[in-house]
Amino acid sequence: MMKRFLLLLLLLTPMGSGLAQTPTATVSPTQALANAINAVRVVEKRVPLTINARLTAAAESHAADMAERGYFAHKDPDGNGLQARLVRAEYPYDLALEVIAAGQRDPQIVVADWLDSAEHRKNLLDRNVRDIGVAHLYYPSDPAVSRHRHYWVVVLGLAEKPRRQEQANAKR
Repeated sequence: MMKRFLLLLLLLTPMGSGLAQTPTATVSPTQALANAINAVRVVEKRVPLTINARLTAAAESHAADMAERGYFAHKDPDGNGLQARLVRAEYPYDLALEVIAAGQRDPQIVVADWLDSAEHRKNLLDRNVRDIGVAHLYYPSDPAVSRHRHYWVVVLGLAEKPRRQEQANAKR
């Protein structure tokens, strides 16, 4: 099963495919990560996710904070977690999940590592999420832990549905 995922990831994303790429075919690490996650979701008969700018902002802020403050966790040293980041990013949600990684240089390896973890796999393949925000930060002078120079954050979400009263008011 894992071999099927890895093969699919290598075929669908330019990075790591071994094929010569033209400059116009270059894909950013974040796009390659989103593509790889969606490829796995399609294989597993899940809905592909749509990139959401607000979730991306939340993911980027967390990657930058981890790199700058030298920690690797879902909560920052002040105890703030995903909920606080989503409030700051103004993403009202019914469901939000997060996966993080550090150290890996290649998005396909990140996805393979997540798929090898039951909890991360469950989050990536959740049937209810529809949106995704992806961040990759390369921090060349990480003073905290030299091996964590690459930080990866994926935030998955299901936007909050308007309440019935709000829907009724909107129709008037």
